[in-house]
Amino acid sequence: MKKFFVLISCITSLNTFSQTITELKFPYQKGYHMHFKGTETQYTNGGGKTVLNSETYYEVQSGTNLNGMQTVVFQSKFISGKDTTFDNSPLSVNENGMCYWFPSDKGGYQKPVWAIKLPLTEGSQWKCTYNGHKANCRVVSLNTKVNTPMGEKEAICIETVVHLGWQNGYEQIEKILDFYNQDLGKVQITISFMWQSKDGKKTIPTMVIDEILQDVSGK
Repeated sequence: MKKFFVLISCITSLNTFSQTITELKFPYQKGYHMHFKGTETQYTNGGGKTVLNSETYYEVQSGTNLNGMQTVVFQSKFISGKDTTFDNSPLSVNENGMCYWFPSDKGGYQKPVWAIKLPLTEGSQWKCTYNGHKANCRVVSLNTKVNTPMGEKEAICIETVVHLGWQNGYEQIEKILDFYNQDLGKVQITISFMWQSKDGKKTIPTMVIDEILQDVSGK
């Protein structure tokens, strides 16, 4: 009888660690607004750094059909210091995961970037093309805790490593950590730009943007 209970305990433990997510429930619909706040840290060659306050506003608008997928359009406004940048990105959440499109220099859009590929299990990986560059995506965690002004939220953490090119023996890398809560969508994002030596032992940071969701409306 003791062996039986030990076996049941082991099975329960294995089920806990083999969690799989097969559906995304993000409320990305027309009229949904998201407001993020954080910092942009810029590093200098001499080892100094400048920290600027940053904010990003998102508004979800009606989309269209791209490559057979129904989309919404994410209109964003990013403010860092005295600079403001605007962007519009079509995005689709469907049975295969979540993808978005970068505009093409030739008109229209590039191939979709699969930011999330279902099903999700911790450690699962896939490749994509990110604005013309090769990228590797990996599920870091399915239940990371993120502290927001709206309380602690459980989030899926996805790491995307974008390979931007080589210069003087160093590779320029953009590393993105996206944190998604099923009820709210993205709740935190950390974007790090750096130069990394070929053996990976030396890293020179150039910029880090880190923002956390402050509030939402239109859900």
